[in-house]
Amino acid sequence: MGALAELQRTDEAISCFDEIVLICDGFDSGGAQGLEVRIREDHGSALCMKSEILLRQGKLEEALAASDEVVERFGADQHPEVRRGVALSLTTRAAVLHHFERWQEEIDAYNEILATYSKDRSFRDIGLNARCSKVGLLLQLGRCEDAVHACADIRRGFRNDRAVQVTTTIFEVDGYRGRGQHKKALKACDEVVDLIRSDPDVGSRRLVAHVLRLKASRSGHSVEGRGSVGVRGN
Repeated sequence: MGALAELQRTDEAISCFDEIVLICDGFDSGGAQGLEVRIREDHGSALCMKSEILLRQGKLEEALAASDEVVERFGADQHPEVRRGVALSLTTRAAVLHHFERWQEEIDAYNEILATYSKDRSFRDIGLNARCSKVGLLLQLGRCEDAVHACADIRRGFRNDRAVQVTTTIFEVDGYRGRGQHKKALKACDEVVDLIRSDPDVGSRRLVAHVLRLKASRSGHSVEGRGSVGVRGN
C-alpha cells in the first residue's frame, strides 16, 4: 500500500487497504495478545494511510471520514503504535478542515492532539507540528494575542531546542506586529538574529536577512508613527 501510494497509483493503494482490512477482520479476538496488538496496529496504520492518500487525491470528504474512523475505532487504545496512528489521523483531520476553512474545528483538532499527547515524549514531533500549525492559523485569523500566548507555551515546552526557539520567535514577531507592539517585535527580531547569526548554513543566513528586513520595516514604521520623516524618502 505504501509503495503504490509513493508511485501515485492511488486506486491500487486503496484496493490494498481493502485487502488489509479483510485480513485483519478475519482474525478472531481470541488469539495471542501480541497478535491482537499487531492486527490493531496494521488496521489502524492502513486506515491512517488511506486518509492521507485520499487527502493527496483531493477527496476531502472521504479523507475526513477515514481519519474520523481511526479516532472512533482506536482512540481509546493505549498501545503506542496504535496511539500514534490516531494522533496522525487527527493531524490529517486538521489538514482537511483547513481546506474546508472550518477554522475553529481545525483549532479544536490541534487542541485535542495537545491535550492527549503533549506529555508523551514519543509524540514530540506530532505535538510540535500541532503547536506550530495552530499558531500559524491563529496569526492567519488575526488572533495575534492568542498566537503570542501559544508561542509562550511552545517556548516552555522546548527550552533547549534552538531550531524551535527560532521558529517560535519568528511567529512572535508577526504576533507583536499584529498587536501593534512594535518595540516587542523589534526585540524579537534581535533575538532571532542572535540565535542564528553564527550558523554558517545558507538557509540560516537567508533567514537572518529576512528578519533584518522585517526589523527595518518595523523601525521605519516606528519612526513614522512618531511624526518624523521616515525611511521612504530615498
